[in-house]
Amino acid sequence: MIGSSVLIINIENHFLPSPSFRYLNAINPFLTTTNPLVDSVSEHATTTIHESFFMHSIFMIFAGLGAWIIFNKLKSESSKDFPRDLMVFTLILGLTGVYVGSAFVRLELFTSISVIFLSSIGLSIITKEIFNYKKQLHSIQNKIIKVSYVGGILILMILPLIFPASNWVSILDAPATILNGGSGYKVATNDWKDSLEWIKLNTPSDSIILSWWDYGYWITTMSERTTVVDNSTIDSKQIQKVANILFSSPDDAWNMLQETGSDYVLIFVAGQKFMSYDGNLLYFIEGGGDESKIFWFTKIAGVPTEKYLYSDGISGTDYFWNETLLGKMIPFSLVAYSGPNNQIMPIYVPGFTGIYADDIKYSENNNDPLKLVYASPSFTEQKPGVMIGIFVYEVNKNYISMENLSNSNISK
Repeated sequence: MIGSSVLIINIENHFLPSPSFRYLNAINPFLTTTNPLVDSVSEHATTTIHESFFMHSIFMIFAGLGAWIIFNKLKSESSKDFPRDLMVFTLILGLTGVYVGSAFVRLELFTSISVIFLSSIGLSIITKEIFNYKKQLHSIQNKIIKVSYVGGILILMILPLIFPASNWVSILDAPATILNGGSGYKVATNDWKDSLEWIKLNTPSDSIILSWWDYGYWITTMSERTTVVDNSTIDSKQIQKVANILFSSPDDAWNMLQETGSDYVLIFVAGQKFMSYDGNLLYFIEGGGDESKIFWFTKIAGVPTEKYLYSDGISGTDYFWNETLLGKMIPFSLVAYSGPNNQIMPIYVPGFTGIYADDIKYSENNNDPLKLVYASPSFTEQKPGVMIGIFVYEVNKNYISMENLSNSNISK
């Protein structure tokens, strides 16, 4: 308590070096952040009652019973089976875990520890009382009560496995992140592993790779290449610089890439391929890759979101597709928008989803700022299904922007 008070006072007076926001937030769950980089990390979302019950299910109720029983037993004499100091320790542990876990989802692990302790105590004491209770009951009645109790507990234990349909079991069934890129698709592909292997074998060992920070550790450890930002980057300005590069015009972005010393740029696009009526492949590309992070990219870059996204916060505007480096790097072009009852619209309508065709904008042209040198198998394979698309672009060191080319012609 003294340590917490010092830190809270220090927020105003700054007489001690202050820890980062995530640590202050663990001490004071009521703090809110205005840093979009912190907010963009899903594990930093504030824990809700719905999430707590989803994660702990029926054990939340048993934990509540456990806490109530301990409070009642503290009023009475301590028993040999359950000493008073143990009860106090369990309560402190339980309340601390719930308090810390309320800050953000990542710390819900501490709530789990508290729930395990309290629910175990609650169940054990209730079970002991029921099995020891014999007053004014015949043996048959005793057996019925005990069998019913055991049956009821078993039903309550099994219930979270089947209800709701999307429960913690379905989350555990999700593949390892590197097998689907953390996308919304429960598939296991080798796209990321193949892409990282390709980088390792086909790029110079001193190459510098620019990508969003999510993929930094993978590139560093599996491709053995230096990255501009990664998961341990604590300088938010570096990550903001990457976001600014992605949302700058291709010419401005190329100049910024030279400043960072980047040799390659990697992006990740997730989506689903389907066959059109005329036998061509079309795509839905809102699956959880970089195309789905545009909202947070704009917030971190400090640019107006409405300039790059329509009102649904997902569909990119014409400006995004035609005027930004990221829009040019995503190898797809809009065909139409699909809505309810198979309605097709040529322009954006709220509630409609974009349909795209593959379109590589930077390929073999020697005067493009970038050149696509690798695309992962689920993009190149011409068959319907989930696409975990990793695209590696080489930075054209000899690129001459149209502005510089015009100035050169004028001087001549």
